This record gives sequence, structure tokens and C-alpha cells, in this order.
Amino acid sequence: MTLTLWQKALVLIGVPLLFEYTFVIGLLSALENSARTTSNEREERRVLGTVLNLGEGVISCGKALALYLMADSEEALASYEKNLSHTREELSRLSRLLKTRRYSNDKIQSLSDRSRLCMSYLRETKRLCDIGDRNAALEYLKRMRYLAPLLESDLDDLTITIRRKNTEIDDQKTLQFTKIALLLGLTGSTLIALGLVAFFHRGTSGRLSVLIENTRKMEKGERLNPLMDGKDEISELDSVFHRMADSVNEATGKLRRSESQIRTIIENLPVGVITCHEDGTISSLNPRASRMFVPEGQNLIGAKFVTLIKSGNAATPEFFQNEVIGRCLEQSKEFKSRNAAGTDLPVEISASNLVTLDERGFLIQVADLTERYKIERTKQEFIAMVSHDLRTPLTSVRLSLQLMLSGGYGDFSEELHAKLVQGEHTLSNMIRLINDLLDVQKQQSGKFDIEMEVCDLLELFEMSTNSVESLGQKHNVRIRIQPINIDVLADPSRIVQVIVNLLANAIKFSPQDSTVTIRAVLLPPSATDEEDQPDAGSQPLFVEVQVRDEGCGIPADKLNIVFERFEQLDQANTMKAAGTGLGLAICKSIVEEHGGLIGVRSTLGAGSTFWFRLQVAPDWL
Repeated sequence: MTLTLWQKALVLIGVPLLFEYTFVIGLLSALENSARTTSNEREERRVLGTVLNLGEGVISCGKALALYLMADSEEALASYEKNLSHTREELSRLSRLLKTRRYSNDKIQSLSDRSRLCMSYLRETKRLCDIGDRNAALEYLKRMRYLAPLLESDLDDLTITIRRKNTEIDDQKTLQFTKIALLLGLTGSTLIALGLVAFFHRGTSGRLSVLIENTRKMEKGERLNPLMDGKDEISELDSVFHRMADSVNEATGKLRRSESQIRTIIENLPVGVITCHEDGTISSLNPRASRMFVPEGQNLIGAKFVTLIKSGNAATPEFFQNEVIGRCLEQSKEFKSRNAAGTDLPVEISASNLVTLDERGFLIQVADLTERYKIERTKQEFIAMVSHDLRTPLTSVRLSLQLMLSGGYGDFSEELHAKLVQGEHTLSNMIRLINDLLDVQKQQSGKFDIEMEVCDLLELFEMSTNSVESLGQKHNVRIRIQPINIDVLADPSRIVQVIVNLLANAIKFSPQDSTVTIRAVLLPPSATDEEDQPDAGSQPLFVEVQVRDEGCGIPADKLNIVFERFEQLDQANTMKAAGTGLGLAICKSIVEEHGGLIGVRSTLGAGSTFWFRLQVAPDWL
């Protein structure tokens, strides 16, 4: 039977308590017996005193009466009377005491009878003396002479019997019982203590030691002891501990697998990964970073990260915080470094905060830009080739074709004229593609030049519509301008490029005999999507330029990609509106360079409205 902890606690408390109650009750019984014995001894002393007094009184009466007979002494007679009265009282007291005690045996009865007989002899002797019959009185005294030894013998026997029975026997029993009770109590307490120790060790302490051992084994990763039997709290705790250990082992296994995966990923990343303390001391780096910076046989752990940067002030304490962390946190920045061979190495560095349980630091990613620079140089060479070796000849050929079409070389047959028109159109598309590619390259390289000035927005509308008028006539699409008198702060040539691109797209995707409308709407300050300013009056105003067509519209899932590079809508009239897929991306870059926004609103079957926002010139206000 397995006891629960509270049941074991009840055993540990109840058993000693029960024994103590039993032992105390036994001791109380012994004490009561001892008290009874003491009372008996007190009573016995009273009985013995009465008996002795009775014997002495009887003897004294006899002596006094004998002296009276022989000497006829009045003093002897008075002594006789006094002793007689005292003896009668003692005899009466002895009778009362013996009635309440357990000593009513033959000796007591004999003593009582002989005492009474002596007393009767004494009374008769006194009577005979009083009547003058001294001879008869002497005869009674002789009889008492023979009776007195018997009386004294009975008194001695009774005294010995009482002492032996009540004093020796009862005292010995009480003492023996007390000794036995003490020995039994001591023995019982010892046995109970040993039994409870064994019980506690087997049922509690031993089982707790198994739990402690399991804890140590779990810490060392060893196999735990088997589950304990029973249904008490300790066995339940052991069961919970085993389940917890299984969960911990499972979680540890997952953590180790995850750690191994992360380590494998970090070790095989194509970029260098370096962790640093807050002061810039390198704490770890992956193999890629080691191959980039560490010569064979050396170690960068403990070195300063700024030693990897090739800069005049890299060694200063502020360089790491200001230049590396301050400018590369959550973004990237290019630096010059030296590789393991000691040659110059262009790198791109990005940093992020690294917070652990015990410290803060930084995670720094270092990308080798050598290949990127090679690709950039190749691209630059290609752009230069396209710009000088391809665009210039194509432009010359197009001018020749335009000259031929204008009649500069005489008239041509209709078939040849159609061929010339087709060739000139193809060359124009190729030159436009080259120009778009050059604009994209300028945008990527940061060389997208914007020359801001105050422009009349209506003049920009007119310039743009003049550029696409022939395209509108070709597609039988009208262009309508809603007049507006607003000056904007912009680069006129670039804004005309944007408007022309939007108008051309609207014309291409509009059905015949439809209208493309261009207009401008002055926006309130709250609609400019600008950050809040401390003074609302100083916040710049924006105007929204809108180009609306009556085409088939754009699907909702395509609205967020129309401004991406090389993205074209997959529609039925795409062949009609064939292009490079770069026009809207270039428009987006131009508008953003102006500090504005660009977007589109469209509903299938109801046309589209492309819009962009420009800042209103301060002087116009």
C-alpha cells in the first residue's frame, strides 16, 4: 500500500503521539497506584499507632490496677481510670479503622476479642476491688497475667502482617511497575523512532533521492531512472519530471537541429557575417568573412572591426559608432577594405542590432563588391557602346529615312514609300528603347539630372499634346485639355516626358473615337501625404496631374505592378500598344526625383486615370 505525503505525515505525527498518550496514561496509573500506596501507608501508620496505643493502654491499665490492689494508691486508681478511658477510645477507634480496611482476618478478630476480654477482666477486677474482695481481684489479675503475652503476640503478628502486606508488597509492586513502564516507554520510543526513520527513508527520503539523481542525470544528458511505482505525490512528481525531461530533450533536439541548420546557412552564405561587441571588438565570423580578410594562420577574434576598413580616420574610436553603425544600421554603405592578400577590396556593409540574454552587440554583413564592380564596368562599357556605337548610327539612318520620306531624294513608288515608313517607325522604336535603357541606367547610377524651375503647367500640357497629336490622329483618339492656371516647381523637359508617356499609353489603350483628358487638380495640404509640419501654413501645396482614358481598364491585381520595369499588361490590345515596358518605370523615377507621387485608379470596363503630383511653385501662391 502506497501512502500519500499527508498520510505519511499523519503516521509520523500520530504514531509517536499515540505512544506518548499510552505511556502517559500508564505513568498516570503508576502515579495513582503510588498515591494509593502512600495513602495506605498513612492509614497503616494510624492503625499501627492505634494498636500500639491500645496495647500500651491495656498494659498501663493492668499495671495501675495491680498497684492499686497492692498499695491501695489513689494515684494508681486515677491513672487506671485515665488509661482505661484512653484505652476504650483507642479500642473504639481501632474497631472503626478495621471496619474500613481490608485487614478483617483471624488475627484482628483475635486481637479484638482478647482486648475486650482484657478490658472485661480489668472492669471485673476494679469491681471486686471496689467491694473489697481483693482475693478475687488478684485472681483476675493472674488471669490477665497469662492473657497479656498472648495479646502482645497478636499485636506483634498483626503489625508484621500489615507492614509486610501493605508496605513491602505494595511498594515493591509500585516500584517494579514504574521501572517496567519506564523501560517499556524508552524501548518503545526507540523502536518507534527507528521504525519511522526506516518508513520515512523508504517512502519519502529514498524516493526524493531518486528525484535528485534524475535531476543530475538530466543535467548531464544521461538516461533517467525508471518511473516510480505508486500514486502518491512523489510518484506523480516523478511522472511529471519524466514528461518534462522528454519535452526538454525534444526541444533541445529541435534547438540543436535548428542551430545546426542556422550554422550551416551562415557558414555557407555568400557574404561575410561578423558579430561584434558594442565597442566594435569582433566576437565571431563565418568562413566567408575569414576567407575575405584573414590571412592563413591568423585570427580576427578580439580584433577591432575598424581595422578592416581602409580609411584615414578608421582608427579613431568614433569611427565605428558614427560611420559603420550610424550609417549602416538597417541599410548598406560601401567601404574600401583590404582582402587577405593585402590588395584593395570594395565591400558593402550593413549592420543590425544583436541582443542576447547577457549583452548587446551588432551583426554586420560584409559583401564583396568585386564581381559587382566588374559587372558595373561591363555595363558601363555596354552603355557607352550603345550610346555611341549604336544610337548615333541609328539616328543618322533615321534622319536619312525622314529626308527620303520628305522628298529630298525624289518621289518613290507607293510600295517603296510604305517600306520607308515602316523602317523609319522601327528605327524610332529602337532609338526610343535605347533612350529608355539609358534613362534607366542613369537612374540606377544616380546620374538622373533634374533641373528645377518655375513652369506654367498649362504650357507643359500643350507641349505634351503637340508631341502626341499625330499618334492620336493615327488611332482616331481625341485629346482634351482642361485649362488651369498653376505654376509648378519642376524640370520642364522631364515632366513633358512623363506627360507624353502617359498620353501615349492612354491613346494606345483607348478605343477609336474616344477622348483622352488631361487636367490638373489643386490638392489641400492634408491630401499631399507629406509629413506633418509644425506650422500648417508653411506646408507646400501639391497639384495632381490626371490623364484619363476611356479604355478597358486595368485589373485590380495588376495595379501594383504597372510601374515595375519590363512589366506589360496581358490584354487583347497589347500588340496594338507594343512597347518596351520601361516607360512607366521611368515616369515613376522622374516624379519621385521631383519629390512627388505617381499612381493609377482604374475600373475594368470604365477606363483608367494615371496621376502624379508636383509641388506648386511658392511664388504662385
